[in-house]
Amino acid sequence: MVFRILTALVIFLALANTRADETVTLTVTATGLTPQQGQIFLSLFDGKKNYLKKPLKRLSESVKDSDSLDLEFEGLEPGYYAVSAFYDEDNDGELDTGMFRIPKEPVGFSNNARGKFGPAKWKHTNFQVDQDTHITIQLADVIK
Repeated sequence: MVFRILTALVIFLALANTRADETVTLTVTATGLTPQQGQIFLSLFDGKKNYLKKPLKRLSESVKDSDSLDLEFEGLEPGYYAVSAFYDEDNDGELDTGMFRIPKEPVGFSNNARGKFGPAKWKHTNFQVDQDTHITIQLADVIK
């Protein structure tokens, strides 16, 4: 009986340890860009509490010869995530805003969610990542 319990415990710990070592990659394609102009900034959030406040990871990259760009978040634990993005068209390293802090440069969120009077909410932007995943975010002006 003790042998069975010990065997079950060893198997459980081995499976738990294997699961903890598994990570996934999230690939984000940002679209709506002008080739050879500006840079993209992505922020990855892993929960409602930190959403739009404290990103888990950030990525940025200059726009090359295409109207879209792929960026990868590697080494993620399976779970629920959300991504916010902005297109720094003038390449000054920040999101330009106008009156009432409304963005003057294109922005986007995972699930292509849009906010009504402010940024999109966590409940509309989060999605499950339990294997390597690819999403597309269409960047757009808030006010046209």
